[in-house]
Amino acid sequence: MTASGFAEGKLCVADLVACCSGLTALVDRGRATDVIYLDLYGAFGTVLCDILVFTMERHGFGRWTIGG
Repeated sequence: MTASGFAEGKLCVADLVACCSGLTALVDRGRATDVIYLDLYGAFGTVLCDILVFTMERHGFGRWTIGG
């Protein structure tokens, strides 16, 4: 899944629909699924991406989770 909500000209709604579609497919296959959906729009205007990724990794989020 991508973070298209943060790309210029893309809507967060489009990303949410893609996320829900992917989750539905996982549930249909009987896969255990956990979701954390954060709206970090304001954070990207005030925090450098590298610092945000570093902090998330330090708190246990892996590169796959962060989308990198």
